[in-house]
Amino acid sequence: MGCGSSLPKNTGPVGISPQLKKLLVGGGEDAEGSPPSSIDLASEEYRNAKAVDGQLWGELIRAGYVHLYYNHDTCNKINVFPIPDGDTGTNMIITLRNAITALGSSPEKDIKQLVQQIAGLTTLNAQGNSGTIFSFFFGKVSTLVSEAKQDDGSIDLRTFATILTKVGE
Repeated sequence: MGCGSSLPKNTGPVGISPQLKKLLVGGGEDAEGSPPSSIDLASEEYRNAKAVDGQLWGELIRAGYVHLYYNHDTCNKINVFPIPDGDTGTNMIITLRNAITALGSSPEKDIKQLVQQIAGLTTLNAQGNSGTIFSFFFGKVSTLVSEAKQDDGSIDLRTFATILTKVGE
């Protein structure tokens, strides 16, 4: 009898159950996936947007999360430092999951409020090295958005692009 003999035998495929998948993508246990977008990103209004508000940023983050969820195995394969444990994408999903859930069916319209919320939740839920680094991205976005001039809860597109460039540096 070895050390692992008390562990249950693997009786089925290894992976994520459909119920857990629904929770990870968002929308709750009975939902079909993430909630529908609260805005139509393909509409004339958003194709010609001159500013980014919290609702737009929240929907873009939600769409990015869903994309990351479906492609996290690719991210898992790039994990080599400090040890190749293959959990980069998984840790990024765990880090962002509660922030995505907090968006609800309609993200906060004030971008300053929304970036602070996302930064706080990703920092609190950072998982592993990759999750911690990922949370730094959202923290830096929050800091720079807070420093930017805003009058109506949004930031002009040029300023927001500059913020993202600075974060990338």
